[in-house]
Amino acid sequence: MGFTSEQKRNASVIISVGRSLGASQRDILIALMAAFQESGIRSLNYGDRDSIGIFQQRNAWGSRSARLDPYQSARMFFLGGSQGQQGLLDKRNRNRLSLAQAAQAVQVSAFPNAYAKWQDEAASLLGMSPGKAASALGGKQGGSLGAGSWTRPVRNGTLTQVYGRPNSGYSAGHHTGIDYGVSMGTPVYAAAAGRVVRVTSGGSYGQRIEIEHNGKVWTLYAHLSASSVRVGDTVSAGQIIGKSGNSGNSTGPHLHFEVRQGQNRYGNTVNPMKFLDGSTTPSAYVDQPMLGEDSTTTVPLNTLDLLQSTPLDQVGMQMSKPYVYLNPIDMMAAPNIPVPSGPLNQLASGPAPVSEQPQTSAGEQNPLSAAPLEPEMV
Repeated sequence: MGFTSEQKRNASVIISVGRSLGASQRDILIALMAAFQESGIRSLNYGDRDSIGIFQQRNAWGSRSARLDPYQSARMFFLGGSQGQQGLLDKRNRNRLSLAQAAQAVQVSAFPNAYAKWQDEAASLLGMSPGKAASALGGKQGGSLGAGSWTRPVRNGTLTQVYGRPNSGYSAGHHTGIDYGVSMGTPVYAAAAGRVVRVTSGGSYGQRIEIEHNGKVWTLYAHLSASSVRVGDTVSAGQIIGKSGNSGNSTGPHLHFEVRQGQNRYGNTVNPMKFLDGSTTPSAYVDQPMLGEDSTTTVPLNTLDLLQSTPLDQVGMQMSKPYVYLNPIDMMAAPNIPVPSGPLNQLASGPAPVSEQPQTSAGEQNPLSAAPLEPEMV
């Protein structure tokens, strides 16, 4: 499938914006399908009556300049308009709708079935073959991704610490999860569908929730101020499970998020971003080596990083929060935009993150066991 440079560029903005807001791979596919149908993923300054932009949003959604800005227009598609219009992420039942129905729930078009025909094109922009997309999404019209669908555990927040950052104070030798800097009481969401296996407090992790996904992968949400689930509860991807806090071994409000494989215990961690980019499912990734065993693991460059390194008058739009750095569309930015050395290197050389303090006490207990283990740093 051939796409113009404008289509590729706008698609990469939609993908990056979606991920920055915690949208799942399915949510982003819906957004791309809607943009294809409404404008061919072009920022049109005309349309039916007062509709303009890549999503053909009308006056009530926002200012003319906002609707013509692909970044702001994409945010409105996911979060809603200025006069209370609901965005896709407001639709709690969207995973029970077909892809076309979910797009229609936001767009309220006179042609509600027209979105379905763009699934293959949208999947191609996400790096998915049409056959793979149909299988992963439950058929041509799309269904619930179930445990294969991953979403960010917080909707807004700055990635202050990456996975694998070396530190001698860690028992594992590196940071075992990723940290999001968020204010106290920020909603925390289940990253994927699963079953709650632990809700507890104390130790370095403080108040925390652990969720099992298909018996192969576990997620952990630490330093919470409150939890809204109990052991045995079944949760869906994107369901609120608690609130962020500053409990346990923490120097400021944030969420520490881990993904574990093999067994649900400290040290069995993998890079969460391999799941959050939507390209990996629990069953596919369970046999892959942990980052601690392969320190050469890298993260693909994201369009947001490219745009942030370029003068705004070259790019023509202003992006914010460049902490989402996974994007399957490589090098979609305009020609001659300088390429930075890499998001992990940028983050490593940036300001000191809000994170946990190293634990060096020989008597530190592993949060998942009553038996004394190595000192830990979470």
